[in-house]
Amino acid sequence: MRHLRQVPWSELDPAGREFDAARIPALVRRLRPADGDWYETMTDALVEALGPWAVGWAQTVEVKNRRAVWRADTSQRSPAAVAADVVAWHELLVEIATDARGRFADLPAPKGILAAEGPPAWRTLDRYLVYTTDNELTWADFDPTGRPFDVDSLPRVAYNALLPGGPGVYAGLAKHYGPWVSWWNTPGDEPFTVEGITAGVVRWHAWLVELARRFEEFQPLTEDDPDNWERAARYLIIAAGDYEDYALDWHHRVDRVFRWLLEVSEVPVGRHDLLIDFTLDSRLEYMGKPDPAYVARLAEDFALCVTDLPY
Repeated sequence: MRHLRQVPWSELDPAGREFDAARIPALVRRLRPADGDWYETMTDALVEALGPWAVGWAQTVEVKNRRAVWRADTSQRSPAAVAADVVAWHELLVEIATDARGRFADLPAPKGILAAEGPPAWRTLDRYLVYTTDNELTWADFDPTGRPFDVDSLPRVAYNALLPGGPGVYAGLAKHYGPWVSWWNTPGDEPFTVEGITAGVVRWHAWLVELARRFEEFQPLTEDDPDNWERAARYLIIAAGDYEDYALDWHHRVDRVFRWLLEVSEVPVGRHDLLIDFTLDSRLEYMGKPDPAYVARLAEDFALCVTDLPY
C-alpha cells in the first residue's frame, strides 16, 4: 500500500477530475477488499477503483495553534461510513487546492531544502503529514516501566487481527495491549504475518525498554548542562534512525523521541515545537543516514538551543 506521502500532488489534484459523490456509496458496497489488514486492503481497493488520489481517504487535518495535525482513522467501519470519508477526502483536496476558506493561510511555511510540489496549502500541509494515527500520545502512553507485557499472547492476538472481518492489525493490537503498540513496524514493505507481527512488536517493546533505561540514565537534564543534553541528543538521533533503518520519514521518529525526552525532562510543552523544528526536523527531512559529524553538529545545536531557553 502506498502512503499518502508517496503520492505527488499531480495525482491528488482534484482539478479536472470527474467526481460524483452520489455514486460513491454504491461503489464502496461493490468493493471486495483482499484478505489481510482491513484498512490497507480497503485502501488498495479504493485506489484501484478511483485512482491514486483515494489513498488518503481516511485522513483528516485539523489546524490548531498554527500547526496542522493529520489524523488517519484506520478502524474498520461500515461501507456507508467509508463512502462518507471518501467524499470528505475529495472535499478536503478541493479545499487544499484553493484554500478558499483561508484555513491554512497562517500556517508557517515548510522548512528544509525540499518542499512538496503543488499549491501553497499542500506545500505547507505536506510538512505535517506523519505516519502515526495519533500524534498527541505522550511518553506516559509508551513508557514500559511497570507495564505488563504478555508476550505469549502475541501470536493469538496477531492471528485474530489478521482474520477477514477482524479489527485490523494496528487496531487489534492496540485494543489488546494499549496505545504504546501503535508505533511498531515491520522492515521495509514486508506483508503482515503472525510471525512478522510478533517479532515486530517484541522488537518495539525491547526498544522502548532500552529507551526508558537511557532516559533514566540521562537524568537530570538541566538548563546549565549542555554536555549532557548533547549526549542524549546524539544517542536519540542514532537510535531512532537505526530502528527505522533510515527509511523514508525516519525523521518523524526522531521528532517523537525528542518530544518524549523533553517531556520527561520537564521542559514546558510550549517550547517543544520551537526546539525540535528549529534544530532537527527541517534538517533531517528527506535525508538518508547522516554521517557522524552531522549527527554531532545536530546534537550540539539542540543542546545549545535547549539550554539557552529558560525553563
